[in-house]
Amino acid sequence: MADFVIETGLKGRIQDPDALLRALGAIMLAQAQAAFKQQRLGSIPWKRRYPNQKPPLLNIAGALADFRMGAAEPKSRRFVGRPAGVNTSALRLSLAKENSEAMKVRGGRTVEVGSNLPYASVINSGGYSSQPVTDDAKKRMAKWMAKLRGKRRKGASYDASSRTWGPKKKSRGSKGGKAKKGSSGSGAGSKAKSGKKGTKTPSRGGGSSRASEKLKGPALEKFKSASGDIKRAQKMGFLFSRSRLKTKVVARPFLGFTTHSIRAIKKKIEMEMGNG
Repeated sequence: MADFVIETGLKGRIQDPDALLRALGAIMLAQAQAAFKQQRLGSIPWKRRYPNQKPPLLNIAGALADFRMGAAEPKSRRFVGRPAGVNTSALRLSLAKENSEAMKVRGGRTVEVGSNLPYASVINSGGYSSQPVTDDAKKRMAKWMAKLRGKRRKGASYDASSRTWGPKKKSRGSKGGKAKKGSSGSGAGSKAKSGKKGTKTPSRGGGSSRASEKLKGPALEKFKSASGDIKRAQKMGFLFSRSRLKTKVVARPFLGFTTHSIRAIKKKIEMEMGNG
């Protein structure tokens, strides 16, 4: 349990110590709620998800969790850096004053606030998390990557000689516009291979994401967008050779004393003693 303990030796001078302790606990819980909203605890700012990763951003651990749960592609929130420390609202709600488990008054002199969720301490103080990379998750990753490459091939063609992408080439000798079997319009190495004995790491589909000068306007914008999606997805490529993912979790503290909370606690105690 991630918690913080406030102790007071003023029991003999206060009419209702339990009520005061609950009020002090409420101050700490309100501060915890504000930390998730403001993405900081007092003067300590929270770093975004994967702070050292270059764009386009991908929350690799979160995306893997989505695939393990059966998703065909990662949730959109896996592509943004904030809000950090938030996957669902479970942790924040576990620290709500309405939650009876978030605050405990013990012995008439101590109030304990915090979350009983198993991962709360790791979020608050930092550490490591771990999850398996299952075969089913690998298959879903491979399909997702193949889908993204297919999306790019719909709007552009790869030229192996110049290693660039250009305007979509029309299929030869086909009235319906469908490419003949074995057509090179999709670019070399564009298929994701998945066999019964396991999932192979998908190829990169053409080996280049450079656009030629011939690709312009809306077609160029769609190409850039599709290439960015592929570049993001490729950040999960190393998982095809792994059986487990270990992730370093950056500390994003939501419990602790700040200048604001110390001032509020002091004011509350003084008011209770009749000195406010």
